[in-house]
Amino acid sequence: MGSHKRNFLIDQNRIHVVSITLTIENTGLLPATDIRVEVLLPDWLIAFETWPEKYDIPEQPVKPIPTAPKIHTQNYAIGQILAEPYDMRVPDITSWNHKRTSACYIKDDAVIMWADKLLHKHELTIEHDNFNLLAIPNSEIGNHKIPARIFCVEFDNWKDIELSIKIENEQPNQ
Repeated sequence: MGSHKRNFLIDQNRIHVVSITLTIENTGLLPATDIRVEVLLPDWLIAFETWPEKYDIPEQPVKPIPTAPKIHTQNYAIGQILAEPYDMRVPDITSWNHKRTSACYIKDDAVIMWADKLLHKHELTIEHDNFNLLAIPNSEIGNHKIPARIFCVEFDNWKDIELSIKIENEQPNQ
């Protein structure tokens, strides 16, 4: 589906969009490491992280305002140009999450979730990585199975699973 059509569907059906946060649970007896979950979305289900701009129409470009060139003074010493003092400012990295141990994101037509480690009998919900789901208007009402795959070092391979989703016909209030 093209991005303009997709954005139009999202905009026209925004009251039917549901915000989702995934949770993974380790029901085993040992910790799981290097966990990967891949949920393959069917054609009738649209996932997105941020709301698209209205019909994805680019804004009119803003004409740049020219700035006067900066005048540099040069110091000469024995025929060589000395470099200006180096700017030693360092960007603030205290807000960067450089030790992130889990995430959930959308890639192509799949939802990907990963975690470095999950203790046994524990669950993990990545609340700041929520996303939105929309079933297109002509979707079949009822329960559906969505294919997914799980990997962890202990499985040593991908394991196929199915997730359930229920599509309901929302009746307008009378």
